[in-house]
Amino acid sequence: MSQDTMQGAMLIGLAAPWGIGKTSVVAALLEEANEVLAGTPVSVDVAGPTRKRLNQLNNQIRGHLRAKEFVPGGIQGTQDVSRFSLDINAVGTEKKFTLEIMDYPGGLLDSQEGEQWEQVKRWLRQADVLMLPIDAALLMEAITPKHHRQLEEVLNISEMEALASREWAKQRVHGGRGPGTLVLVPVKCETYFADNGGTVDRSMRLYERVMDRYGPVVSAVVREAADTRVVYCPVDTLGCVEVVRVEWGKDSLDRPRSHYRVRGQPTLSRRGAADLFVMLVDQMLSAAQGEQADRAQEVREAADLARELAEEDFGALGNFWAWLSGARKALRNEASAQGSAANREQEALAALVRTLEEIRKRPLSGRSRTVGR
Repeated sequence: MSQDTMQGAMLIGLAAPWGIGKTSVVAALLEEANEVLAGTPVSVDVAGPTRKRLNQLNNQIRGHLRAKEFVPGGIQGTQDVSRFSLDINAVGTEKKFTLEIMDYPGGLLDSQEGEQWEQVKRWLRQADVLMLPIDAALLMEAITPKHHRQLEEVLNISEMEALASREWAKQRVHGGRGPGTLVLVPVKCETYFADNGGTVDRSMRLYERVMDRYGPVVSAVVREAADTRVVYCPVDTLGCVEVVRVEWGKDSLDRPRSHYRVRGQPTLSRRGAADLFVMLVDQMLSAAQGEQADRAQEVREAADLARELAEEDFGALGNFWAWLSGARKALRNEASAQGSAANREQEALAALVRTLEEIRKRPLSGRSRTVGR
């Protein structure tokens, strides 16, 4: 991907095995981002393939909820390497920031072969943020020694550690791109929080189990890149369900299946991704402000050069021909246009950034936290 293609975009990597719910995280992020931005001139928009895929996912989920029982395995998983584009823009301007998120079949983590896997690795090496979706139900419902042995295989902990530390953190440090952000994103958390229809608060136990299992991943990343920001951000991807049982497989290769019942009305009520959005806005603005300062300087220098040329003395004969040919007028017009373009660019960006600056000031909810700081 060229620098021009990536300009104005923040790249986000997802890393999780099959069936965890990577696409559901993106759907929750889009929904809650627009809830946070309600009443402002800014919104998050998607189009084309991104809109189609998220609509398809929501339709499948709503169909399952209407049946009063939800089995995640019944939702069609990601079949190909693809990209989600979430555009953050303001009404009346063409300025925007874009969150670019790569999704891929979780089975690629097992094989780690072929052109698709190489494509995933190239993306992860450039990603500003690495998100690790984690199946909260499997973590919390593992009880017996057999369950815990299976869980290590199901969650691909060793693969996550190698991917996050060597393919992401090391590449950022030695590629000169500065510190990134690692986000641990437990999903399907509805059963363990009491703030979204649940009756029992087991959120601290969930945090402890996540840090117990993924502590080695975090440690490996921090060893490679000490300034990495690590954030814990649990997300309710449905809201109106709770775990009934988990069917554990006969061996480590047989993936467990979680079963949920629908409580109350079968209405989606996602929660937690607002914290994720605030964190992404914070990192995005920090990076964009540096880039924008460089760009503004380039525009000002181009305007100054055009202005100097417009006023340059070409000598009596040269000045006469410049006047006769209209060249001096063209140069003055160019100088004026360059100056106006610089002002419009700054004003358009300011209209968008003012709102996002307010968003980044929002404190994280009681669900989320920065790890190790």
